[in-house]
Amino acid sequence: PPPPPYEPEPVPGPERRAVDSAVHLATLPWRAAKLGAQLLLQGASVVRHAFDDVAPAQPFSAPRTILNGRLTSARRFAWLQRRLDEAVAVKEAFGVTLNDVVLTVTGGALRSWLLDHDALPDRPLVAQVPVALRSSYDGEVGTKVGAMFASLATHLDDPVDRLRAVHDSTTAAKRMRRELDDAHLVNLTDTTPPALIDLAARTFCRLGLEEAAPPAFNLIVSNVPGPPFDLYVLGHRIDAMLPMGPLLYGSGLNVTVVSHAGRLDIGLMSCPDLVPDLDGLAARFGPALDELLAAAGATPPPTGPRETPPRSEAPPARPAGPNP
Repeated sequence: PPPPPYEPEPVPGPERRAVDSAVHLATLPWRAAKLGAQLLLQGASVVRHAFDDVAPAQPFSAPRTILNGRLTSARRFAWLQRRLDEAVAVKEAFGVTLNDVVLTVTGGALRSWLLDHDALPDRPLVAQVPVALRSSYDGEVGTKVGAMFASLATHLDDPVDRLRAVHDSTTAAKRMRRELDDAHLVNLTDTTPPALIDLAARTFCRLGLEEAAPPAFNLIVSNVPGPPFDLYVLGHRIDAMLPMGPLLYGSGLNVTVVSHAGRLDIGLMSCPDLVPDLDGLAARFGPALDELLAAAGATPPPTGPRETPPRSEAPPARPAGPNP
């Protein structure tokens, strides 16, 4: 039998909204206290793991690079595609995760690009890596997204040493994250009005603190697993996805990778005022993966699509503003 027709819930009336607002205000002190306890717990975890053999990368530990500074409203995008089985071959050869391979390839491309620009720092670059936050107690619909911080080991020349250092960094970050998984995490937005957060962000930009304060991280790197089968739209197969991630204050580069149907689509979003040569950077991702394949002695069979050369597009220029 056909499913019953969908009937959405009625829009809350003014009485319901007034009650919800009153409950929200009444529980604000409790949520603020919980946020304070959470910050203490996170601080204690950072101090405790600082003495580990491999300490997790922390926010504001990143070196200042040409990637970091004041964002404008201008954006540039580049994209390339590789075969997923190539990254999987590296993963299996060295016993790491696919995310480790993505981070290492990104680090290798950035190291080569920064060297050519005479801008490679002595300390390794730090990436903010979005992660899903969901515990057994959480029955809400949707995905809560947090972040961990990982070293890209850009100070190491050997690709295998770089891969192992990245794996150690992500393992340490996950270990610290697991300690916080059972805590009922409270977001800043649960205790602070959105208008106040927006005002603080705008003030931060207007004062030029992106250039004065130490960078919280150098770039964002996201690895999103997609379906292992082909997808279709109106009868047409999707041969490529162009992943576009956002830029956050003080960081002019986002690398988002999506795997689907044996393909690995790599999208780079940048602020051209901080990363003027995005095409040159995108062109380094292929060689960075190739050197890992050579080190692994892996030659995957040609079962997936061939490598797609990097392509880029610059949106129309707009006046600069405080928002990314």
